[in-house]
Amino acid sequence: MLNEKCMQRNLLLLLPLYVLLGTPAIETMIPPNMQEQECDFDIVWGLSARRGLRRTMEDTHVALSPYGNDRAFFAIYDGHGGKQAAQMAAQVLHERLLQALVENPETARQAILEKAFEQTEECIIQEKSTNSGTTAILALLEKSNLHVAWVGDSRAIVIRGNEVKLATRDHKPDVPEEKERIEKAGGTVGICGVSRVFPSGLAVSRALGDHDIKCRDKGMIIATPEIMQLPLQNNDILISACDGLWDVISNDGAMEIVHSLIKKDMTALKSEYPYTKLAFEFEEECGDESMRIIARVLRDTAVGRGSTDNISVMAVQFKKRDTLKLAEADLLKQCVLP
Repeated sequence: MLNEKCMQRNLLLLLPLYVLLGTPAIETMIPPNMQEQECDFDIVWGLSARRGLRRTMEDTHVALSPYGNDRAFFAIYDGHGGKQAAQMAAQVLHERLLQALVENPETARQAILEKAFEQTEECIIQEKSTNSGTTAILALLEKSNLHVAWVGDSRAIVIRGNEVKLATRDHKPDVPEEKERIEKAGGTVGICGVSRVFPSGLAVSRALGDHDIKCRDKGMIIATPEIMQLPLQNNDILISACDGLWDVISNDGAMEIVHSLIKKDMTALKSEYPYTKLAFEFEEECGDESMRIIARVLRDTAVGRGSTDNISVMAVQFKKRDTLKLAEADLLKQCVLP
């Protein structure tokens, strides 16, 4: 025990030298049970939402960081035909997903995500008091990997430097693969203002809920998500939003707005974009102030370009933790000085 304490004291005294020598030096000097932690991310996020010119606000969201022990979860649900399906999805999906992640840690994430969507769909469909439906776009962070799963035309992009590194595709009826499936199920795709599935008239080809439509028009509107996965890098930024944003702002357009804002310090951001809540409008903001401002500017830019829909925008920045500092912190915790 004495020798162990001496070793820990010597390591603590030599720590500045290890820092000067760089990460490889400290990796080789610390005992096996004190190895530095695997790279992970600190997360800052913010949300801004408003009703727009719709009569009701049917969007909802979930932001959980941490989510379980070492994960994060972000989701936006855009309801149609009422807000009940979106609210139920916001209550159920992340709970079913976390349960599966904990109970089946070795199972492929695609299978777990698909099952969570399936269970959420069952919960909504069984609630026969509502015929509403909802899109869903979720992002699950595990260690350094971001998993994105979605149904409908809410969209997520990941911005890395001057590039949109990941972008989901909208589940619109006129997407060739979606149109083919709809027609095989006996439906048609036509234009009524926008592309729609007939006979239901829905403007999305995938969604959760819509009890009566799915019972009547089997196979036309499905709840099976598409899933993408991306290993994150330092300062990657996720922008997730409902179609009220993406109908009037392109992926590259959103990236340009984010770039223009991320370069400014907080004092400049707060001065240039003060928060003024409209008394007659439903608005909601939460999360980190810098990310809230980014989400708000995207939201208000969409309004300025003519979007009249509900708009919910979430901005999430992933900051890689300094593994050297983590190793140092662990070392300090375990060093017991007399």
